[in-house]
Amino acid sequence: MNVKKCTKCCEIKAICEFKLRTDTGKYRGNCIVCNREHSKQYSIKNKKIISQKNRDRNRKNPEANRKRVKKWKQDNPDRVKINRVKEYENRKEKYHSDEEYRNKHKKS
Repeated sequence: MNVKKCTKCCEIKAICEFKLRTDTGKYRGNCIVCNREHSKQYSIKNKKIISQKNRDRNRKNPEANRKRVKKWKQDNPDRVKINRVKEYENRKEKYHSDEEYRNKHKKS
């Protein structure tokens, strides 16, 4: 049995396009593509709940969070550089447009 029918899109796909369940050892009903789409929709719909859970998890174990962030930065130096440039541009724009911000962050 090398094919399976996706319960979401009803297409017959190769078994390699389905994730294996760790609890039962069987393949999931939804294919990887449908599962990914469902996850995206869930994330959009429950953005506040997810961010609150992440915030709580990071506050409970800050050392693990630091290690995770450090590892991500080491693995993605190009994305770190892009993010730094974006942050710099945003701060520069805010500094020039907002007088209160400019006075608060003025170098002496």
